Formats: sequence, structure tokens, C-alpha cells
Amino acid sequence: MSYYRLVISRAFAKTKEFWNLHQVWKYASTPISAIVLRLAIKRLAPVMGWEGFIKEALLFTICGFIVSWAGSYFMNLIQVPPLIHAEQQSEIARLMSEAQQVKDAEAERLRLDFDFRLHTQSTRVPAIKMQITPIQFDFVRMPTVVVTVWNKGQEHIQIFTCRISTESQNSPKVIKSDQRVPPKPGEEAIDVTEPLAELLFPLKRWDAIKESYKVEVEVECKIDAARSLRKSKGYRIETKIIGGMNLDFGILPAEN
Repeated sequence: MSYYRLVISRAFAKTKEFWNLHQVWKYASTPISAIVLRLAIKRLAPVMGWEGFIKEALLFTICGFIVSWAGSYFMNLIQVPPLIHAEQQSEIARLMSEAQQVKDAEAERLRLDFDFRLHTQSTRVPAIKMQITPIQFDFVRMPTVVVTVWNKGQEHIQIFTCRISTESQNSPKVIKSDQRVPPKPGEEAIDVTEPLAELLFPLKRWDAIKESYKVEVEVECKIDAARSLRKSKGYRIETKIIGGMNLDFGILPAEN
């Protein structure tokens, strides 16, 4: 579009915007109502002098203003209800949005969510007594194994139980706990070394140690008596004999 056509189009749009229904009625109602009233009252009789002209002008001007005001009021009576309805719908939508935000914030605050992993720590080296030869028993050192739990919610949670099981043992080891984990990024660790050793080495014999074990860990956490959540993960523990009666573990996620 050329510049001149743009100017003409924009000027026409602005003029149209100004001359809305109320503006047209404001300027047209007074003379039209004056003519109608003059014809209705005086018919085609001529104006009788300046005094008569002034009286008629005042009368028709006042009547014209009344007609103009009443017409605008009538148009507003028609136009206002849809506007009020639209405002009400907008306010209802705003209030519903605010209520949903409050509800979502409360749900987020009450949400019970956590994560955990099984891994080794070098804080201490526990030992288990095992049969090394048919006549010799000795203490075998192994790394400390813990389950670390992360609280991903916004309230303190309690680590209620940690259940460990292997393929070769039908009875899982259940560790009860009352540890409380603060909201993120809080974390707590449960020492599972002894229960895990009982599952991995039930025969307590050096020659019975396998190279690989599959372990299932299930952790249950709760916020209160009514809200609890359980999560489970599988791990593969690779055992390595490193000499000097020492065992090392490689803990990896279980293969799908």
C-alpha cells in the first residue's frame, strides 16, 4: 500500500472511530427533534416576531437536549448488559485462576516426592567374619554401603522403611527408620551394610562369594500417617576381591 493510500485509509478509520453511534446521535438529535416538534406544534405557521422566535428556539433546544439525553440513555441500556456480562466473565476467570494457583501451591506444598540411590561410603570399613579355609576363619573387610534419600518436596518427610532383597534370598531385610529429611536439598543416609552382607554372603564362606549380585531396594517415606509413598530400584553389585581380606563393590543400576 502506498503512503498516500495509507494516510487516506488511516484518516478514514480515525474519523469512523470518532463518529460512533453516540456522536452521530448527539449532533443530529437536537435539530431533528426541533424540526419534528415545530411541525407537530406549529405546523407550517410562520414565526411571529423575535419574541416568538426566541421562545420557540428555547423550547425546541430544551426538548432537543432531553430527546438527545434520553436517546443516549436508551442506547446505553442496550449496550451495557453485554459489557457487564463480559466484565463478570473476565472477573470470574481471574478469580478461578487465582483459586487454581492457590490450590496448585497447596498441592505442591503437600506433595510427597523423594529419590534415593544405593552406594558405598569410605567413612569406615566394616568387617564380617568368614571361613577362609576349611579350618581358618578371619575377618573380611568390605565398604560401608548406604541408601541416601533426597527429599524433593517442601515438607519434612520421614524415612519409614528400607527393604533390601536379592534373587537368592526369599526373605528380604527390612530396616526401620525414624530419620527425618528436611525439604530440598535435604538428604539422609541409612547404613545397610550389615543387612546387605547377610543377603550377599549367607554362607559366610570365602569361596562362596560371587562376582555379581542383583539387589532390589525399596524405600518407603511418609509425611504423616495418611500420606506415604514407596519407590523401588534395582541394582547390580559387582564384587571384587582386592587382597588382604578386602572386598570392593561396584554398584550399578540394574540392566533392564
